[in-house]
Parts: sequence; C-alpha cells; structure tokens
Amino acid sequence: MDFIDGGFIGYTAKQASGDLPASLTTADFGCGGVATGTDHGTAVAEIVYKMAPGAQLYLICIATSVNLGQAKDYAIAQGAKLINASFGGTSYSQSLYDALKRARDAGIIVVCAAGNDGENTD
Repeated sequence: MDFIDGGFIGYTAKQASGDLPASLTTADFGCGGVATGTDHGTAVAEIVYKMAPGAQLYLICIATSVNLGQAKDYAIAQGAKLINASFGGTSYSQSLYDALKRARDAGIIVVCAAGNDGENTD
C-alpha cells in the first residue's frame, strides 16, 4: 500500500515501537527527506498498519503538485495496488484529480480524504 503525503515525521520511532513495520519503503519527491514536513502521513500509515499488518507499505513524500505526478509514476512502477492520498486543499485539487485518475486508470485503487478542507470556503 502506498501512502502519498506531505511528510512522515517520526516514522522511524513508530517502527521502533512496533506501530509501523520494521520493513517499509520510502521515497522522497521534493520534501528534502521523508521524515520532514508533518507527521500526518505517519499517523495515517500507522492506522492502516494496525488494520492490515501484513501489507507492504511505501511512504511517499511530496512537496508540490509536480511531485505528486512523480509519486504517481513511482507507485505505478512499483506495482502499487492501492494508494492512499490523505490530503486536500485547493493547491492540489486539479493536479490531485489528474494524477490519481491516471493511477486509477492504471488499475490502482485510489483512496482520498474527503473533508480535510470541509470548512474552507475558497
């Protein structure tokens, strides 16, 4: 399962505590390190790991909409079956849709957050 997010701060501590698997794959597209930006991706991965402990996890950090396209291509190349993109916002809306639609068209199940910006009136 691939997680695309803006950061995975603390993921190594979660591995050490058993809250994430000892073996997982990381990829950095513009973040300057996977364990930067935010811990949001770490928390989402931890929840899914608790529900599917046998899943192979890929933590993919992105910083821009261009990086999102790169992450999508990477996930496809890795043979991803499922992508979780648990972020939102107006800066990603069209590029998020386009990139993840192409992933879906490649046969990948895509799960996106709905409501991260629920109170945003922009």
